[in-house]
Amino acid sequence: MWQNESCGTSSHTRSSYSARAHTVGRIATPTSTSSSSCPTAAGRCRRPSRSSANRIRLSRSICCCIAPGNFGNVTGNMTRSFATRSIAGRFFMIDVPKEWVQKAEGDFAAASSLMRVRKNPNYDAVRFHIQQCVEKLMKAVLIRRKVTPPKVHDLVRLSNRLAKAVDDWRWDEDELRFLSRGAVFLRYPGRFSTRAEARTAMKACKALRTELLKLV
Repeated sequence: MWQNESCGTSSHTRSSYSARAHTVGRIATPTSTSSSSCPTAAGRCRRPSRSSANRIRLSRSICCCIAPGNFGNVTGNMTRSFATRSIAGRFFMIDVPKEWVQKAEGDFAAASSLMRVRKNPNYDAVRFHIQQCVEKLMKAVLIRRKVTPPKVHDLVRLSNRLAKAVDDWRWDEDELRFLSRGAVFLRYPGRFSTRAEARTAMKACKALRTELLKLV
């Protein structure tokens, strides 16, 4: 129980607080709170007290005046963040070519849609999604042939890896280098794509997409 006019806690509150320490992340949860007594707005945020019998080592600073109704949202966000990092760590272990193809088709649809925009077009985004489409299709083909795709955006390197896994695979390296620029260089200031370049990239993407889908 919190005191009404301050964020201070009684000895009974401190002991019950330690007894109700959250098992995940060892974060303690207050039993109740009052919005008028929360000191956060005044810039004063106090950490929970530590019991001499049960010392709780907090992994991070958590404001002790979070309402019980919102505490689940905080822990839920932390859980989702941890899950995202875990998924990112295992990202290249995904061995389902169909999922790679689905992602690639999403990029192709996005590039096609952006290409049709006439008012304030974003040809840099067109080039980015085109490169992503080709990259993911190449990796889908490699996975289909039990080859772990390298963690690169360079389409020339991916094409060379494909040549070792697929008989008679060959593609113009200059065209692949042109497409690869959409992954990194066009994402930052200093370089902008033109409509003509975007159309050239789209034409190359359609040809590559047709051939790669036959191999998945």
